[in-house]
Amino acid sequence: MLHERRNLEDMAKIIKEVKGSFSGTLDFLKKVSSFNQIKIKKILEHYGEEGKTILAMNTPKDTGKTAASWEYEYSLKKDGCEITWYNTNLQNGVPIIVFIRYGHVTKNGHTWVQPNDFVTPIIEPIIRKIEEDIWNEVMN
Repeated sequence: MLHERRNLEDMAKIIKEVKGSFSGTLDFLKKVSSFNQIKIKKILEHYGEEGKTILAMNTPKDTGKTAASWEYEYSLKKDGCEITWYNTNLQNGVPIIVFIRYGHVTKNGHTWVQPNDFVTPIIEPIIRKIEEDIWNEVMN
């Protein structure tokens, strides 16, 4: 099952995670001699950078600091892999990207700024490309 994990602490992160029983898949992967974790890491690094670049290009810009503050990390796990894009530009300990994605009240408290979830339409196609490339790597 592919899902986006959200809670207050992670609202500034985009985390895609695959969970479930992988016993059949793992048995299959053990049999596939060409499965190479180094190649999987390269795929994740490639798309991590691509996502970071596209997010930066599409982040609404005032000063440009939020756009320049995108990072990513990935990990290979026993039962899958995970890639996370996150933004390090904080205001009073809160990532600015949270205000952009989910909307916010202005400093004077009288105006609501509408949410702008530009992130999801960028990340979803990248996740599909990662899935496809990893699948192709495993099958070749």
